Amino acid sequence: MSLDNEEKAVRALPLLDSYAKEATQLAEELLADKIHFDADADHFGFMAMCFLAEQVGYMEAVIKLVNLGLGKPSGLVARSMLEGMALLRWARGRPERSMRWRFQVWIKDYQTMTRKLAAGEPVDPQYKTRVENALKIHGDLFLTPKAKKRKAAGESLPQNRYVRSWYAPNSLKRICAQISATPLYETIYQPESERTHWSVASVAKSVNRHEGGFVYASSAISSDDATFLAVGFQSLLEVLQDVDEHLELGRDDDISDLRNRYVSELAGTQIP
Repeated sequence: MSLDNEEKAVRALPLLDSYAKEATQLAEELLADKIHFDADADHFGFMAMCFLAEQVGYMEAVIKLVNLGLGKPSGLVARSMLEGMALLRWARGRPERSMRWRFQVWIKDYQTMTRKLAAGEPVDPQYKTRVENALKIHGDLFLTPKAKKRKAAGESLPQNRYVRSWYAPNSLKRICAQISATPLYETIYQPESERTHWSVASVAKSVNRHEGGFVYASSAISSDDATFLAVGFQSLLEVLQDVDEHLELGRDDDISDLRNRYVSELAGTQIP
């Protein structure tokens, strides 16, 4: 980022901080209300409420880290917020997706159980029966293409019969493209993924030569802080909108007003 844009980021930080806090307060107000819906049958509603609660905690963490001058780790949190928003928005497009998210717990339990049995470890018979019964109902949602072919042919299923994630075979990159979030993916997810995996490409950005030695910058620059707050805000706001619209909570005017003021005041800053 150029010096001019870095200066814009410095000026934008108080606004971004204010909007992030306002979005958090709106979400907390919504979560504090008694929301009535059939959580057993409404899989997307259940998923959305879980994601909103997580997003609030993550947004609070980004705000605190930036305000303490420790903004660099907040990029990892903002990355997770983007991922949660993207997955929720994508799941909303088709009912079976949120069902797959919710019931993948049985796949995880099955995999844990089979590992214990293979290692000769004891497994509670009641737990084993509960898992097996759940897989009779929901297991077909998670079969790999190979397992589906074998089942259709009446053959025994392979040992590794289930997909690795509930949104397979999609990748997050593909999901972001489908929900028109590719710019955010490229802004935060890709570079922060490098940081997550401790790649030299990421870590070396903080290393500078100084007087014949090296200096490591442990804090984020203002433009990074601004980006992390902006991505967090947008991710939280999108999840808020999904929850409000799906459960018909009547906060659309508040969400739209917050979004419109944000866009108007941050226009021209080149902050995402």
